[in-house]
Amino acid sequence: MRAVRSILLLAALLSACAPGSRTTDPSPSTTEPALSTAVASTLPVPPGTPRALTIWVPPDLSPDGSGEAAILFAARLQAFDQAHPGVRVQVRIKGRSGPAGMTEALAAAYQAAPSVLPDLAALDASELASATAAERITFWDDASSVPESWALADAILASSRAGGGVAGLPFAAEADLFAYRATAYTEAPRTWTDLLTGSTAFLFPLGDPTARFTLGQYLAAGGRIRDADGAPTLDRLALQEVLSFYVAARAGGLLPLTSRQHESSDTTGEALLSGKIDAGLIAFTPFAASAPGDLLPVGPSPTGDGQGACFVRAWTWALPSRPSGPEPLAVELARWLADPEFSGPWTRALGLLPAGATALGTWPEDDLTSLAGLLATRCAPLPTPDDLARFGPILRQAAEAALTGELTPEAAASRAVLALPRP
Repeated sequence: MRAVRSILLLAALLSACAPGSRTTDPSPSTTEPALSTAVASTLPVPPGTPRALTIWVPPDLSPDGSGEAAILFAARLQAFDQAHPGVRVQVRIKGRSGPAGMTEALAAAYQAAPSVLPDLAALDASELASATAAERITFWDDASSVPESWALADAILASSRAGGGVAGLPFAAEADLFAYRATAYTEAPRTWTDLLTGSTAFLFPLGDPTARFTLGQYLAAGGRIRDADGAPTLDRLALQEVLSFYVAARAGGLLPLTSRQHESSDTTGEALLSGKIDAGLIAFTPFAASAPGDLLPVGPSPTGDGQGACFVRAWTWALPSRPSGPEPLAVELARWLADPEFSGPWTRALGLLPAGATALGTWPEDDLTSLAGLLATRCAPLPTPDDLARFGPILRQAAEAALTGELTPEAAASRAVLALPRP
């Protein structure tokens, strides 16, 4: 069955690479001799033999189309071609899931046809962590890959690391934020008390299988997911505090049981934008694109201490582990695309957070820029897929048991601690 599945995945992969994929005009080429060297050198290209560079991106980053982001990306790729005669950049669009999705396509190519792996791939934090764990990514050299002048946000850089090294070159990020309608509160709610003393119902995605919202609240309450020896752990009292907040909000008619049906900020954000709810969690991208004037951002979600909680998820340029090793021109192209001079305006057009202060400095001075800076500097890096898989189901079950009244917050927290698998 595994062999058949690999063949089917490879067939989908190869069909996605068929003619019709976007290709930039043939153009020029300078390269770097190694990942650890920041100085480019020129590699000769035989006349009439274009060197092809293939990059995989998700649909949202496609250079095709008439939108500002697509136009900027297409122009940047064309400029790279023009600066490197003899190079042809090919862009393949990969979905976010399914056989032709980024993760499955990388896995299928790596297992069955490494020669069709891309030179460069745009991966989010979860995709990067999964590919790195499977040893399908070539690590960058810290000293040369991330210039200090880019002033990358610590959490975004941390989100691009794995195993102590830089697994992907950050160029953007996403984060969730808490927002509310101007009529909902007299002042921006920053604490649980602010929410509980108001009269406005709010919506959190408590049905998320990985329980990212509850995990963020738990960490903000002083909880830990690792003990002094590095073993997985849960703090009963910190979790009990979070669950008690949920129960109090439910008892006050402020946190509907339908929160259990929402698995991400995608749906809570839709409810917020459509006017079905007046306060709740929404991702930065839809907020930047569609928020009406009366929808105000708080930033990180309100917490017990008012410091806020949120996770940032980096977008990075990753180098798939090809049999021949990383193509030096791909290294140069990644830096070309991650450079704040380009990534700043591009992320603004995409509605993504810029990766650092230098890129943010290219944005106009307005409220959205201030919000982006706040999230980039205040959010914590998203925990690893392994940690989300380990803690998520336990925290989700605890939240549901407390919300429905099946267990008291204390009992639900105690059960969660006991449910954590021991090493």
